Amino acid sequence: MIRISVLLALVAVPVCAQNLTFDPSLTENCMVASSDSFAMQGCIGKSATHCSLETPEGISTAVMQSCFELEMSYWDQRLNDSYQRFMSGLKLEDENNPFPGKSPKSPALLQMQRSWITFRDAKCEFADVLWGRNNAGALARAHCLMTETAMQTIHLETSETGR
Repeated sequence: MIRISVLLALVAVPVCAQNLTFDPSLTENCMVASSDSFAMQGCIGKSATHCSLETPEGISTAVMQSCFELEMSYWDQRLNDSYQRFMSGLKLEDENNPFPGKSPKSPALLQMQRSWITFRDAKCEFADVLWGRNNAGALARAHCLMTETAMQTIHLETSETGR
């Protein structure tokens, strides 16, 4: 009987994720309305917060974690798009560089991004450990991944556009 209860409890979490009320347009509209990177930082978590508050199951660790993960996916897609645009522009700039001794920029972007991924993963793993590798740790890790991915997205987008 205990095994069945545990199994049902494990199955119930993914069912909850199917009923999430996630709207990335809240974050997107905030980003469009922001004039600089500082204002853009205020957009981080808008959709996740709304998701947590509006999901029918109510606020719970599982719902909050799922909402953070959904917003992290939004930022990750945006990050990948920005990185690809930025890299394409830098490669073109490197190819057309009239100064032969000048360091190319595209390898530096690649190295920076690789280093950032290592840093982000270590930082968010530490958040999980710090909170005890339990539900709170998983929540802290999900929040960290969302926030760090969003911050890197903003960094790349503002570096790319000069905004």
